Amino acid sequence: MTQRYEVPAIAYGGPQVAPEQPSPDSIKLAKSLILVEFISDLYPESNLLPKDPVQHAKTCFFIDAVSTKFLPAYMGPLACGESFDSFWAALETLQVLLPADKTFAVGDEYTAADIVIALFLAHMEVWLTNDIGAYKAGEGTKAAQYFFKGQRFARFVKYFNAIKARDSFPATFDVDYMKEKYTAQFASLREQVQAAAVAAAA
Repeated sequence: MTQRYEVPAIAYGGPQVAPEQPSPDSIKLAKSLILVEFISDLYPESNLLPKDPVQHAKTCFFIDAVSTKFLPAYMGPLACGESFDSFWAALETLQVLLPADKTFAVGDEYTAADIVIALFLAHMEVWLTNDIGAYKAGEGTKAAQYFFKGQRFARFVKYFNAIKARDSFPATFDVDYMKEKYTAQFASLREQVQAAAVAAAA
């Protein structure tokens, strides 16, 4: 965590020290999108940013769409109790970019494009299916049914299932832990947001 309380964060360079006390000689980096590109550049042999110029461009375009379309809409329902309409529209923008005959965001290989959205989708499944958020009680359950069982996002669900099928997913994402953290974080927020909405309408 950085001094601005940003996570995830890493310290790169400088002497070897305890992770919780990074050296002042190291460079501190935060924010998921920046870190993914940094790691991709640090380990070019991983091919997380494809060497093929067309695939590389598609990867960068998808990452930009996640950053400019999806992330701004992500916290609306969860933290502010806003309608899911903008959230669905953002997801649809990304779904259009998914190739119909490929496994992942830009092809059959897992790239930086998939990494930048995988964790957000994993978190989304937790707070939707457990009805956790600032929205009215029951809205998350309905939204989960709409997303995971409906036809509108069938391609996106197939894509997300491919991400979850990778060995790295269960090894790095603890569903029960995240459910506990989200429940604790948003337990009182729903009451506050809904009370404010009632007061504003009075």
